[in-house]
Amino acid sequence: AESYNRFADKMRHIIGDVRKTSVSIARDATLVKVRLDETVTTVQQQSDMTNIVFNASNEATKAIDEVSPCQNLEDFYNLNSRLTIARLMKQYLDDQAITVTELMHSYRDGKRLLDKDNLISAAVGMVSNLQAKGAGASERRKAIYDALDQMLRRARDAESLALPELRETLLSEALLSIAKDTPSVEDRIFRSRVMMTRALSNGRGYLGKLEILMQQLDGTLPETHSALIDGLLADILQNTAVVQEILGNQPNLAGALVSLIDLATGKLPAGKINPDSLAARLNKAFEGQGFEDSRVTLYDWIKRQLKGPGPLNRRDPAGENDAFMIVFKRLSKDDAWVGGAGMTEALTLRFARRLQEGGATGRRKAIKGVYDLCDQPTSKLSYLMALIGSDIGLELRSDILMMMKDLIQSKDSIQLFFGRNEGIADKLRRVTGLFIRAGSLDLEPAEKSEICERLDDLLARYVVEAKIVETMDDVSKSLRIRATRLVQFCNSGALVQGRALKLAQQRVIEQLRQPNFEKAFVADLPDEKSRGAALTEFFTLLKKAGLA
Repeated sequence: AESYNRFADKMRHIIGDVRKTSVSIARDATLVKVRLDETVTTVQQQSDMTNIVFNASNEATKAIDEVSPCQNLEDFYNLNSRLTIARLMKQYLDDQAITVTELMHSYRDGKRLLDKDNLISAAVGMVSNLQAKGAGASERRKAIYDALDQMLRRARDAESLALPELRETLLSEALLSIAKDTPSVEDRIFRSRVMMTRALSNGRGYLGKLEILMQQLDGTLPETHSALIDGLLADILQNTAVVQEILGNQPNLAGALVSLIDLATGKLPAGKINPDSLAARLNKAFEGQGFEDSRVTLYDWIKRQLKGPGPLNRRDPAGENDAFMIVFKRLSKDDAWVGGAGMTEALTLRFARRLQEGGATGRRKAIKGVYDLCDQPTSKLSYLMALIGSDIGLELRSDILMMMKDLIQSKDSIQLFFGRNEGIADKLRRVTGLFIRAGSLDLEPAEKSEICERLDDLLARYVVEAKIVETMDDVSKSLRIRATRLVQFCNSGALVQGRALKLAQQRVIEQLRQPNFEKAFVADLPDEKSRGAALTEFFTLLKKAGLA
């Protein structure tokens, strides 16, 4: 274990030296280009890309300390494992222009890596030592080698399989053919990835492989098809050069990060991209709910840039705060807080770098700083809910919980949470969304229950103070209109199970219990046909709302 620790330390120093040398060369090359082009704008853009390269190379150092333990063979094929392997093997993968998935599914590529001096033995040693924390390093090392042996044997056995070639067959037809000949779902998935690996081997470099995948994205793909492409796309998007090619020239790092956020959410502005570009084609893929692995990879890339040392606006150091606000506003847009716990933590740590205080004190001030930047209480609460699931959230949980409770129960909480100039249903949906999220927070049961109860009470108080039920049950209207409005409201999703919803449901129940309800309900309708249709429609609504 001690020898591997010494080796790891040496690796960190070597990687650091190589990184500094690489950055120095990149900067020198940039200066030469400036002298040739005599373009100040270009050098500033290139400097930002140099910063991105610096951060990307730094991932190899971080990977030594950030290893996701795999419990079984299938875990090695998962995204978290592939992300870790990509960071550890970054230089080798870039030199060979292959993805981690290709490494795992191509016997030739896997064997070449195993024969590469002591690269694998050094990596396995470091990983096993870190995962076992010293005590069981030899057992962990053996388990990893066993898994690697299984993967290589599996890839070797697949060499003899007669799988469809995508150059000659549509992806849908190819997958149907594999499914027909492969009863096991696990083997079916593996063989499908082997088929895709063979297709990617025809691509020149990462961009060539990306183009092969993009050709399969034309049209609407079934979920199984898109999931297969998603895994391979996620591997390719880990490469810095690919990300740079997709983004094109950017004014600064902040602009690059915002563009990546837009891309990951399928919201790149149409007027800013060529409709035939890689960015536009990927943007279309990200518009839907699929491609989650690729989205996670882009979010991971963004988080690491936010945590990195590079300025968001290298061109104008005085504009660093403005650049931060650009990223902040995009991440917090519509109270969504793109990227969840990891992203809010990365943004908070970026904010902390402007503070004089360090340690827990600095992190507390950073949380308060980002919190104060949020212009709406729903955004503030959404930020805290996301952050509490991060490492900072675990460290400062009591502080964050106190901020959440104080915000929800402040004396003017009704005006704060429901004062927006928007419809009543939209106001309720915002807070109801937070109530639902609170129920899934990683908190102790008592803590979670308290937050949920406070939000439920807030919703109920607003329903009462705004006289929402009374407005819908306006006696100047017919019973049919009043009852229908109330049931539609109960079924709208503006509220979920809790005291607020029960207020509306109770009023409906009171209406239903009045004498001769059905007769009174259709009293304003002229004929039996319309009366029968109205009753049928109403009781269908009652059933959907869980009241019948």
